[in-house]
Amino acid sequence: MAKTARQWSSLDKAAVKILARLKANDPRDLSYRQMARLTGMTPSRLSGLFLETMGPPTLDEFCTLCELLGQSAPDTLQTAIAESKTDVPNHATTAADTNEAKQALADTSGAGSVPDMSGWTTDEQADYVANHLDQFDVAAKRGDTEAEQLAYEEMP
Repeated sequence: MAKTARQWSSLDKAAVKILARLKANDPRDLSYRQMARLTGMTPSRLSGLFLETMGPPTLDEFCTLCELLGQSAPDTLQTAIAESKTDVPNHATTAADTNEAKQALADTSGAGSVPDMSGWTTDEQADYVANHLDQFDVAAKRGDTEAEQLAYEEMP
């Protein structure tokens, strides 16, 4: 195992950005689980790649995903190289930027489908649920409110 984690380069980010666009435009509307079955990768690894929460993609992973999404890996890599050179690196990425990226990716995951949030923090998951209540079953406890209040007041 590596002593230090590999950092995401601008090329890694450009490549994954292209793969995310290809995934969003793919008519099959593949979930991470479906992609995992087709590629041999795990759903959490796929989620980590697209959300940039795990290590950057290996060459094998990049080629496999290009093939899955019907693109030539060499052509896609050339495009990623060109895009990485035009992107201005922003080392001051804020939590809001990260949340916006996750939200945008979640929004492209298909109507009614919930994205894999395993790599997200609890706050990010709560924000997503709050903004997409239509995708979740919501239940409220209906009971004796006086008894509940009394029990709450008696708590230490």
